[in-house]
Amino acid sequence: MALLAQHHIAIQDGPALCLQILTGALTTPEDNTGRFASYAITLQDLSAFSSAKSAREESKMARRKPRRPFKPAASSQLRWPQVR
Repeated sequence: MALLAQHHIAIQDGPALCLQILTGALTTPEDNTGRFASYAITLQDLSAFSSAKSAREESKMARRKPRRPFKPAASSQLRWPQVR
């Protein structure tokens, strides 16, 4: 729990972190028999998870359209400053 707080990873992301660790272990060709009898999350696990999460967030921001500034309708009582 302290490592999650230290690396600014939300508690809700814990199951996703565990799933990433398990799928990574099961896709390696080495013998996995008895590997997870006892396991502690390491700094490498956290750094891999946080880098993957930041890459997903960056790609999401890149796909996002920029917002146009708010401009009231001509019939609105709110007056926009006149630029000359």
